[in-house]
Amino acid sequence: MTAIQGTVIVNADDFGLSTAVNHAIVYCFQQGLISSTTLLANFSGFEEACEFVRGQRLQDRVGVHINLTEGQPLLQELRDNSVLCDPDGNFRRQRPRILRRRDLRQIAAEVAAQIDRCRGQGLPLTHADSHQHVHTEPLVFSVVRRELRRAGIPFLRVSRTLAEDNHWSILKALGKRAFNGWIQLSGLRCTRHLTSITGFERVRAEGNWQTSSWEIMTHPILDERGVLMDHVERLPLEARLRQTFTGIRLASFAEAGRQQWRTA
Repeated sequence: MTAIQGTVIVNADDFGLSTAVNHAIVYCFQQGLISSTTLLANFSGFEEACEFVRGQRLQDRVGVHINLTEGQPLLQELRDNSVLCDPDGNFRRQRPRILRRRDLRQIAAEVAAQIDRCRGQGLPLTHADSHQHVHTEPLVFSVVRRELRRAGIPFLRVSRTLAEDNHWSILKALGKRAFNGWIQLSGLRCTRHLTSITGFERVRAEGNWQTSSWEIMTHPILDERGVLMDHVERLPLEARLRQTFTGIRLASFAEAGRQQWRTA
């Protein structure tokens, strides 16, 4: 296989989180500011997001945003599991890293249910990532990779490869590299790099981005004034997207899947 040089995918996370997020993501698609999104199956904005996808014909631009850290699970059995959920039945943000077989079976069932709910809306699901990067936890990944392969979802997000300040400890960098290699060994496909707009701005300024493949992670939302913001970085988003990706053709995971594509 030969590498596809200069492949850039800008993904909007959290589609389905809320009406403000849904409208922001649709606006970004309409303006050509993003090229893909990932959908939360367990939030109140899910059905509205799916209606937007069908109305805007974005079916080949949507993946699943696996969620095990916020809101309520789709499955009642997880809500009753005190290791994974709090007394109100909401996902715990922090869980033990060592999980029981029962916990892993329930996580597998929940991941499958989230995928199936998206597929039930007629979405092929071209790729996957996860809310708050939960899939990068080793035991969770061992479950996620199996469910993605079962569902025929070919692409999975790598662990972030560029820090905002370009500084990671050697141990952390080696851990991320090992995890990203594990994705490929599992038979899943991925980009070479994952970073934020800030990280890509630095790389583009250095002029060496065109020899690799990139996923840029964003979190669009319209604030109370109707201004497009990144709700995680808490920064204005529209001008940054326009400036950073001017002159760059943004690809989708569906397009990447039709090519002989590797990560290096």
